[in-house]
Amino acid sequence: MSTAAVQPPVCPPQQSHAKPTSASTIHCDDVQPRFDPERHLRYQPPAKRHTFGEFGLDSETPQTDMCITDPFDLFTEECVRLMRRELFQPAVFNNYMHSWARAPCVIRGIAPTVGRFIYEAWTHPATLEVISDAAGIDLVPVMDWEIGHTNVQVGRKGVSGVWELGEIPTPALSAEEVSSLDKEDNDKLVDDWHVDSYQFVCVVMLSDASTMRGGETAIETGTGDVVKMRAAHMGGGVILQGGCTKHAAFRTIGAHERVTMVTSFRPKDLALRDNSTLRNIGPETSDMTEVHYQFAQYRLKLVRDRVDDFLKRLAERKRTLVGGQEILTREELNGWVEQQVEHLQSTVYEMFDRVKDTW
Repeated sequence: MSTAAVQPPVCPPQQSHAKPTSASTIHCDDVQPRFDPERHLRYQPPAKRHTFGEFGLDSETPQTDMCITDPFDLFTEECVRLMRRELFQPAVFNNYMHSWARAPCVIRGIAPTVGRFIYEAWTHPATLEVISDAAGIDLVPVMDWEIGHTNVQVGRKGVSGVWELGEIPTPALSAEEVSSLDKEDNDKLVDDWHVDSYQFVCVVMLSDASTMRGGETAIETGTGDVVKMRAAHMGGGVILQGGCTKHAAFRTIGAHERVTMVTSFRPKDLALRDNSTLRNIGPETSDMTEVHYQFAQYRLKLVRDRVDDFLKRLAERKRTLVGGQEILTREELNGWVEQQVEHLQSTVYEMFDRVKDTW
């Protein structure tokens, strides 16, 4: 199998679990296939979208009353293996694997350079179409840095055990191993309580979940109770409006591994407010120079797209003007301008003044 050397990242991670290797390598383009929706998508809509009202939560502030979906089919087994092929290699372990207070092992920032297939899988129009269908609202990825964030549940071997993972998911437990599960406690959080930085996330299972127990998403209801929402099977996904929902993830038992991939989304509609923040983003897991660049870039492009859209609507209004009608009122223009000013001011705040919330 041919390989090509990987160049070091722009900014090495602040904290990693690197193992010395003779060479950091990545699969060549002629080895790793391109994403093909005909082969790599297997979408089936979720059985239900659960609303904020169902959990006694605020349903007025969010721009859609979808809190979380039931698990649904998204990617094929071949797609899962190709994603894992890009994830579990020395170049990624050495340069992109991190640990921080809320999660013991995360992989971030590999798309689109190291994780080309992963990037194509999440940004392909066919993928965006089915994710939007599942969510009930048109969605687009927030920015490249938030594509393919991967969480690995650390087992008895600790972070060193992650080096043993590969393209093929670890087989499910035997019947004898499953019979002993009742002795284990799965009521332990593997990702602590938090609210996401971005409005929507799609969480996909990259492990064999056929004998898994636990692993649910925990949601805190309006009465303070905890509701457990079941996890997806391999290749399946769940969409959560995590930027408006306090949630956590329970530990999984009944499997030798648990690997989930998370990609963050925002509404595509230019008229909708962009609620993205940087509340959970820090140097523990991210190159903040790159994060700030990408965040500023997409937020400024959003204003540019809104200006272009407004100009098109003005031109159409003038074309169909009747009699002495005004093309634009002061109130309408002032309201639009205030929205853009608030958007730009919040961009500056998130990049330079944000004090992380503690959940």
